[in-house]
This record gives sequence, C-alpha cells and structure tokens, in this order.
Amino acid sequence: MSEKVFFNELQQIEIVFNEKVYDKELKVILDKAAEFIKKNHQKQIPVHLLVNIKKINMITIESRKRGSAWLCEQPIDKVAVYGDNLFMKYFILMFTKGLGMTDKMKYFVSRAEAQQWL
Repeated sequence: MSEKVFFNELQQIEIVFNEKVYDKELKVILDKAAEFIKKNHQKQIPVHLLVNIKKINMITIESRKRGSAWLCEQPIDKVAVYGDNLFMKYFILMFTKGLGMTDKMKYFVSRAEAQQWL
C-alpha cells in the first residue's frame, strides 16, 4: 500500500490515494489521519486536510460509507481535495453536498489552489 498520510510543511494533514480505494486500506489511512487530527487539535492548530485524488479511478461502496461517517465524526476545519478527473470532481461535489459540508470541503484542480484555499 503506497497511500500516504503525513504533515506537510504548513502543518496541514496530507493524504495521497492510489487508483483503487478499498475499505480495509481506507480504514488504515483514516486511523492514521485521525491520529494527526488529534495532534493538531491538542496543539490548537487548525485541522486542515489536503487530499490528493489524482490517481483514484475506483472507490468501493464500503469505502464511501466509511469515509462519510469518518468525515462527520472528525473535528476538521477544512478539507481541500484536488485532482484532474472530471468524474471525481462531480463525485466530490455531490459527496460534499450530501454531507452538508459545502463550507468546509472544496474541490480543486491543482495542489497549489487547494493549499491556497486552506
């Protein structure tokens, strides 16, 4: 698994996904991200996620359910998602509206735009 979760130079929590997102792997990623969120929250640093979905071409139903529930549970201030896949753009837009997070979660084409919004 080469998905990554890490703090970047701006203390944003960065998540990078591969092509296929399966529930088992997503659980590992989200558990790791939750640890980072907890650290920022304890230090009273804004919780900003920068999510790279450039490579994603498949997300299982189970992963969608897990991701939705996880996002609703976490004390996240902002989520910037970026990629250049038109299907994923509209998926994220619908996902965001469905979760009622249109003020907290936005989609961008480039990493620079996403980071600037955060």
